[in-house]
Amino acid sequence: ELADLPVRDPRPAITAERDDLVVLLAGFTDAEWVAPTEAGHRTGTDVALHLLDDELGWLSRAEPVVWASTGPVPRWFDLCRDLTERWVHQRQIRDAVGRP
Repeated sequence: ELADLPVRDPRPAITAERDDLVVLLAGFTDAEWVAPTEAGHRTGTDVALHLLDDELGWLSRAEPVVWASTGPVPRWFDLCRDLTERWVHQRQIRDAVGRP
């Protein structure tokens, strides 16, 4: 059961991932902002805006985790899913512009 899983605080990893992304985007050229990514028809700008939307969602949301279960789910579970999404999208942006 999810409630019995060990608690791990993903916030430091999310902060590090966000910091890496900000550094990457701060150095983008005009061409890199519009480079196509593996995320369908999305450009680097599109994926960055999607991540910004996720940030704004965290600020505006007070509902419990509802996507994973009809019962109570620990908040860290949602945070870990968010970290995974961030990592994937940053990889898509980095691959699109050829930056490791």
